[in-house]
Amino acid sequence: MERDDRSGARRATPEADALKRYAAARSSDTGLYAVAGAAALTAASFAMAPLMALAIFAPAFMAEAGERALLRRLAVLPDRVLRRPRPRREATLLALLNSLTSATCILALTALGGFAAAPVAAAIALMISLHAAMVHDAAPRLHVLRQCACAVALVGSAALAAWPLPAPWPQAQPAPAGAGVAAVLSAALVTAAASVIYLRLRFRALRRRRDFEALRAARRQAEANSEELVQVMSAAERASLHDPLTGLPNRRFLERRIHEIQQEAARAPMIGPQLPEHSAALLLVDLDGFKGINDTMGHDAGDQVLRHVAGLLRRNVRETDFVARLGGDEFVILCDAGGPEVVAARIIAKVREPIAYGDQTCRVGASVGLAISQPAEANLSDLLTRADLALYAAKGSGRGRAAAFSHSLRQEAVQRRRRADDVLRGLEQDEFEPWYQPQFDARTGQIAGVEAVARWRHPSRGLLAPADFMGSAEEVGVIADLDGCILARALEDRAALVEAGGTPPRISINLGARSLRDARFAEQVSAAALPGGALAFEIRDAPDEGARWSLDLLADLGVEFDIDDFGAGPASVATLIALRPRRVKIDRRFVAPKLETPQREAVVRGIVDLARSLDVEVVAQGVEELADGERLADMGVAVLQGHAYAAPMPWQALTERADIGRGVVDPAAHEGYRRASS
Repeated sequence: MERDDRSGARRATPEADALKRYAAARSSDTGLYAVAGAAALTAASFAMAPLMALAIFAPAFMAEAGERALLRRLAVLPDRVLRRPRPRREATLLALLNSLTSATCILALTALGGFAAAPVAAAIALMISLHAAMVHDAAPRLHVLRQCACAVALVGSAALAAWPLPAPWPQAQPAPAGAGVAAVLSAALVTAAASVIYLRLRFRALRRRRDFEALRAARRQAEANSEELVQVMSAAERASLHDPLTGLPNRRFLERRIHEIQQEAARAPMIGPQLPEHSAALLLVDLDGFKGINDTMGHDAGDQVLRHVAGLLRRNVRETDFVARLGGDEFVILCDAGGPEVVAARIIAKVREPIAYGDQTCRVGASVGLAISQPAEANLSDLLTRADLALYAAKGSGRGRAAAFSHSLRQEAVQRRRRADDVLRGLEQDEFEPWYQPQFDARTGQIAGVEAVARWRHPSRGLLAPADFMGSAEEVGVIADLDGCILARALEDRAALVEAGGTPPRISINLGARSLRDARFAEQVSAAALPGGALAFEIRDAPDEGARWSLDLLADLGVEFDIDDFGAGPASVATLIALRPRRVKIDRRFVAPKLETPQREAVVRGIVDLARSLDVEVVAQGVEELADGERLADMGVAVLQGHAYAAPMPWQALTERADIGRGVVDPAAHEGYRRASS
C-alpha cells in the first residue's frame, strides 16, 4: 500500500491491484468453463469408456474448482490483506497445482485412449492455452506457468500418440470410427473455443481501443483546457495587477515593482554616501478639484477625467518610469531618483490643461508629493506615507504644486496626530466648556446677548483657546461633536439660571458647515423648549441645500441666525439676501486693532447701510478701544463686542459681574475683569 500525501489515505499497490483483477477474471467465466469441460468429456467418451474418461477428468475438474474458489475469495478481500505475501503465495501454489493436474490428465487421456484420444487431448491443451492468454494478462508469471504446462501436455500427447507405451501398459483398442468422431468433435471444440476466445479478445481489444481513443480525446481536451486555463489565469493575473478603469498598474503591481527596485538597489554599488545607483523616487499625484467634477458633471465625466490623466501620465514620463493608480484620484509615478522635480513640474503643467467631455470642458489641477527610496529601504507603505506627507504639505501651501518629503514633515505629522488624538480624548473626558463674551447695546450699554466660545481645559496645557485645537478637530472630523458639546453645556447653564430665577441673555453659538446638516442640533433645541430669540446660531459658511432644510427646522423652533465674519468670510451679499438673518457680524479685521483708516470706516459704513436696507442688525466684534466703540455706534452699529468691554469668561463669572436679572452691565467692572485676565 502507498500513502496519499494530501489525504493520508492508503492506496492499493500495483501488485495487489493486479492480483485482484486476475482473481476476478479467472473466477468470472465459470459457465464457459463448465460448457467447455462437458464438451471435452463428451469428445473423450468416443475414444474410451465414459467412466474411464470421467475418472481421468475428475482430478482436473477438482483442481480447477479449488483454484476458482480461492480466487473468488481473493477477489473480495480488502487491499490491506492483499498487500500481504500470503494471498499471492496461495494463488501461485494453486495455479501450479492446477496446471500440473491438467497436464497430467491430458497425458493420461492420450496414454489410455491411444491414437483416438490424441485429438481430444490436443484440443483440451489448446483451449487451456487460449483461455490462459485471455485472462492471465494481469498475472504474467502465472501465465507463463500455465503455458508451459499446456506445452508439455501437447508435446507429450503427440509423443504418446506416435509412440504408444509398451505392454503390459493397459491401452484401449483402436476404434477407427470412434477416433474419427473424436477428431471431428475435438476440431469443433477447438474451433468453438478459439472463436469464443477470439471474440472475447476482439471485444476487449475494441474496448481498449475505445478507451484509448477516449483517453486521447480526454488528453487533447485537457491540453485545450490547460491552454484555456493558462489564458484565463493570465487574464486574471493581469486583472489583479491592473486598474480596470484606466488600464494602469494597481497597488499590488506597484508593490511588486518596488520590491524589484529595492532588490536591485541592494545589489547596486553606492554612488555617494546615501544615494545608490538604482534608487527610485516615488511621486504621489492627487487631482485638485476632482470631487467638483463628479458632483457637478457626474461620475461619467469623472471617469473620463481619470482616463485622460492616466494617458497623460503615460505620455509624459520616461519609458523606464512606472505609472500606477492607487484608487480614487490618486496616481503614483516611480522614476529614477535623479530629477523627479522636473517630472513633477511637467505633470502639474499638463494636468492644468482643459479636458474635453462632450461639448463641455473639465478643468482639474494636480498636487504632487515626492519621496526618494534609500538603499536599505523600506516598503511601499513607508514610501507612500512619506509621499503622502509631502502631498499634504503641497496642498497646504496652495495646491497645484510639488513638495518633497523631509523629516520635519514627519515630525509635524506626528504632532498633528497627537493633537488629534488629544482632541478625541478631550471630547471623551468632557474637557471642553463654553466661555461667554458679552455683547452690549451700543446706545444703552445693556447686555444684548453673549457669544459662547469654546475653551479646552487641558489637564497639562491649561486653558486653550479655539486657535489651539480647532484645526485638529477639523482634521479628525469632530467639529459637529465639538459644537454639540458647547451647545449642550450652554443650554445647561441657561437652564440652571432660569431655575434660580434669573433672566438669561440671548446666547449665540458658532456652527460650522458640517454642523448645519446635523439633525442632533434640532433635537437638542427642541428638547430645551426655548422661547423665541433665546438662542442664535452664528453661521460663517453659505448654507447648501442640505443645510437649508435644517435651518428652516431650527427657525420653526425660534432660533435666530447671525452671519459671522461678514465682509471677509464665505458668506456673500447674495447669502445675506437669501438667508435674511437677524444680525450680521462685521469681520474683526475691519475693526481690530483700531478703526483708524478711512478705508475701514468706508467698509463699515457700507455694511451698515446694506444691513439697514434689509432690516438686519449690525454687530461689531473685536472692538479693542472704547473710542472705536463710540465711533461705531455713531455709524449705526447696534451691538458692540470685544475686549474693550469684556473678555470671554465662565458662566459663573458672568453672573457674578453683571446683574443678569436686570440685563444691566457695569462696563467698569468688565474692564477691570479684562485687565485682570490679561
